[in-house]
Formats: sequence, structure tokens, C-alpha cells
Amino acid sequence: MFSLFMRYSLDDSFVEVDLKKNCRGRQRFISKSLMQMLWPDGKMIPQAKLNDIKSLMHLIPRDAQAFYKKLTGDNSIEDDVDGISGEPDFEIEVEVDRDPIS
Repeated sequence: MFSLFMRYSLDDSFVEVDLKKNCRGRQRFISKSLMQMLWPDGKMIPQAKLNDIKSLMHLIPRDAQAFYKKLTGDNSIEDDVDGISGEPDFEIEVEVDRDPIS
């Protein structure tokens, strides 16, 4: 149940990789009912992103459209990089044009 089969090339045979966490003692099962939802009413997204999604709605399969139709947007929200607002945990590189116009 907690494994996958992979291979490094098409010529190799499949190898089973165990994904179950190794721990001593009894394993603890955490049910969804014990977890607290981060955004129970949904997380708002930037309005510009919502507008882009709405413009692409004709490309989204019908069975998935209900999810996207429930999204809400707000103009005051900035698009964050990591999905949870706050400082990014990496350096943002800015490309500088080194070819000055004469």
C-alpha cells in the first residue's frame, strides 16, 4: 500500500520502493477528522489569477470545473510564491539586461 514500482531505464526491470516511514513501536494512524483544515472556507487567490482561470475555463474538463468555479478572488491579495504567505525561503534572481542601448 505504501510502495511504488520504478525503473531507471526501459531496459531495467521494475524495483519496488517502500514509501512507508520506518519507525519503532506501534505506528500511529492519523485520521482526517483529527486534522484541522488550514482554510475551511477556501483560500482566496489574487483577482488577476482568478480572471486568468475563468478565461481558461473552456479548456478545463467539465468534471473539474466545479472546483474552479468555487474559487474566490480579491484585488488586495498579492500572489505568493510558496503557497503560504510570508517570506520566500530562497533567493529570487532578477535577470538584468547587460546589452545597453546606444
